[in-house]
Amino acid sequence: MRPNAARSAHMSPTLSSMYNSQTKYEVVEGQVSVPIIKPDLNKANPKIGVSKVAFSANGRYIFTINDNMPHALWIWDIKNLAQTVLLQQLAPIKGAEWDPVETRLALCTANNKVYVWSPAGSLSVEVPGESSFQVTGLSWQKDGKSILLLGKDSMCFCFFTSCDSM
Repeated sequence: MRPNAARSAHMSPTLSSMYNSQTKYEVVEGQVSVPIIKPDLNKANPKIGVSKVAFSANGRYIFTINDNMPHALWIWDIKNLAQTVLLQQLAPIKGAEWDPVETRLALCTANNKVYVWSPAGSLSVEVPGESSFQVTGLSWQKDGKSILLLGKDSMCFCFFTSCDSM
């Protein structure tokens, strides 16, 4: 799946005010090309390979991020020992974290959106207000009802009213 600038025809007026209808994931079956960045091996401690891996709250999934492929996030199904999905972003992924309660993953790419994946689907949530707020990091609240969104000089919270909206 990768973000695509297209309008979703399935959003209700309530959802369209909460979720960005200009950005959505495009489902692609089969093989996809993932851009690779070659590390500078002359530098001390070049970034090579998987730099981040984390289990979902229920232990069924893990995600991995490879430093050589900063636009891609793989989600693996541990129960079936198979790749579930590849989320390919238009910009490098700056942060990703599992919800501590529900099986959903939030990620950011230093723009004004938060991308959320669950087994039910994916969406992007636009940070309301100034478009200059760039989400560069995030941290879930322990009850899974909100995420702290971190920017360069500021922060804000993203609240989820119901898991059913995913």
